[in-house]
Amino acid sequence: MSAGLANESSRHAASRSHEFVTISCADETFGLPVRAIRTVFRIERVTRVPRAPAEFVGLVNARGTIVPIFSLRRRLGLEPERAVVGALAIGLDRPGEAALLVDGVGDVVTLQGDLRVETPPHIGMARAGLISAVYRLDDRLLSILDIDALFRPYALSPVAA
Repeated sequence: MSAGLANESSRHAASRSHEFVTISCADETFGLPVRAIRTVFRIERVTRVPRAPAEFVGLVNARGTIVPIFSLRRRLGLEPERAVVGALAIGLDRPGEAALLVDGVGDVVTLQGDLRVETPPHIGMARAGLISAVYRLDDRLLSILDIDALFRPYALSPVAA
């Protein structure tokens, strides 16, 4: 590729905008791609599953569909949530039903590609493996969570009826 074509390709990537929903977990704010979110709902009742991994909260009935719920706090190695019933969950648009238990859902933000920065080295390898991108905002950095990486250990797949 010629230098001129490479520069134009870089400019195009930097000028593209991306939409994210901000979510809170403990005292941190993260982003999820808007296209990855199917629904947001409150957990009314949860069925625990014996011997499940610590990150797996249990199963819930979300509008007639049984959905496994995973704790974002626990997946990130943070202090577990105090209560599950009444908490917010984000249903994800991915193969195999799954939802993330989060502390809060914020705004939709549109970020330009030129605001993307390198993942800071101080966050650690384990956390960096769960982040797909980092964007510079006015007063902070917004880490975008990698949905596939969050669920990689669980090999979730659609359940045949």
